[in-house]
Amino acid sequence: MRLCFTSHVGFTKGEGVYYCTPGFAKLLEMIAPLYDEVELCAPVLDDPPPKNDSKVCIPNLTLCPLPPYHRGCEIAAFKYPLKLMRCLWPHIKRADAVLINLPNYLSILAWWVCLLQRKRFAIRMAGNWPEVIRLAFHNHGMFVLGNIAACPHQLLVKAIVKTSDVTIVNGQELADIYGRNNPHVVRVVSSTFHNTDIASTIAGSGFDECQILYAGRLQLDKGLSELFQAAKDLLAEGLKLRILLAGEGCRREDIRKEAEELGIIDRVEFLGWIAIEKLKDIYRTCDIFVFPSYSEGMPKVITEAMANGLPVVVTNVGGMPSIVQDGKTGFVVPKKDAPALQNALRKLILDKPLRQRMAEVGLKRSHQFTMEAERACVKAALQKFGLLSHTIKDQETKQ
Repeated sequence: MRLCFTSHVGFTKGEGVYYCTPGFAKLLEMIAPLYDEVELCAPVLDDPPPKNDSKVCIPNLTLCPLPPYHRGCEIAAFKYPLKLMRCLWPHIKRADAVLINLPNYLSILAWWVCLLQRKRFAIRMAGNWPEVIRLAFHNHGMFVLGNIAACPHQLLVKAIVKTSDVTIVNGQELADIYGRNNPHVVRVVSSTFHNTDIASTIAGSGFDECQILYAGRLQLDKGLSELFQAAKDLLAEGLKLRILLAGEGCRREDIRKEAEELGIIDRVEFLGWIAIEKLKDIYRTCDIFVFPSYSEGMPKVITEAMANGLPVVVTNVGGMPSIVQDGKTGFVVPKKDAPALQNALRKLILDKPLRQRMAEVGLKRSHQFTMEAERACVKAALQKFGLLSHTIKDQETKQ
């Protein structure tokens, strides 16, 4: 079978091969073996490959370049809708099945082409698009406008989901929103690691001061303000801790300034963007992983941290509460609640045996969230709704 996969994720070209973000490269590695041929329609940029991007070398995958329409703004897809639809048309037409990566504006155009051709298609949804839009306005104090802007996006996503043959979501929150009374919505957990990548022992810094790691984009909606406030109060109690921030983002300087204003900048270390292959070493030298975000699908760093032997503290948004067992593999706290985050971190900092017990349970649980487990779930869903032949064998099996 031939799959046409449409995605907004940008690629770059260097030395005869293509590069993309490590997370998307892992997704391709998971999806491609399910089909005989995969045509990936994605924008290709003229920029040199970023140093942290991954090389894409998948034998049965062909990249079909789209114009780099979204430089600086994804909504630019609607500046050239007919041009992009003409680019997508032949690839979707000759495919046996189509997989659309949602949410983004290119996905709307791909959806229209599928409807016009009456082509069977699947949706892969990795985040709550309307909520992200709402938060973007709220962060600038435009609460009413944010609620107004989110409504049409919510209706649009529901229409796309309703017309798809199957929608694969990566969090319980998305399953609750779009899967109610819809058996064609299937929840899976996105992964970036194999069974063989799971650590055999728990992590730990070995330092007197507790090393608390956050890995992700440096944005205001990631809950770093609450993390800094919690850290300030814990330091005032006399506890020893250090916060490590792995990642980059447009609000890095604002976040640094906030740490300075709270007087904890000497306890915060900005590690910058860490390649996925090297991030494992960072996990292994820390004591606690924290991800206090306001809105998520299912961030892969949560399962990565568990697979590397760390107890985790997350907020009750997206798919995180369905992954983290509160009180067993870590703690789940309300979003935007610095005192609750502080209490969870205090328990873990003061009780090393508790950290170890939670880390051990997390290691065992992480076997449920490997790339092999994700592929099995996706394969079953695609077969159930007719977008994958029951007789096809994975490319890995053929090899």
